[in-house]
Amino acid sequence: MRKAPAKGSVERSERHAAISKRILDALERVKSNKPTVAKLLERARKDKLKVNPSTVSLEAGVSRTNIGKIDCNFPDERKKVLAESNRSKRADRLAKKSKEQAETLVQALAMVRERDTIIASLLNKIEGLEKSSSRQKSRDRWRKKDKRKKN
Repeated sequence: MRKAPAKGSVERSERHAAISKRILDALERVKSNKPTVAKLLERARKDKLKVNPSTVSLEAGVSRTNIGKIDCNFPDERKKVLAESNRSKRADRLAKKSKEQAETLVQALAMVRERDTIIASLLNKIEGLEKSSSRQKSRDRWRKKDKRKKN
């Protein structure tokens, strides 16, 4: 016959489950940039809110040591927080790289437009010179004819 678990261990596991739920809920709020803690709200407004054990534990209202150390009380929750933290850092790097590439493309496009403008201007000048050259040739032909008639 099995013994019923001691009353203290049931309470402890319920507390553990409750804290785990608070941590996971806090992780979701921090990920979605919607924290409830004033300090984190300010960071969110400035777009400086990062997903890491410190911010998640602050949002959850639990000690940072619960998920902040390798041998912490909530290793599964810690893994989830660190996975999101790495994903967030990767996303930040990609966003920065994309922004740099976009700026480079905008500069290249401006250079191409400037080059096209210069080319169009030169083509217009060439056409103008060709027209004036053909007019000059035509005038010269008439003048030669006039000279022949006079002679």
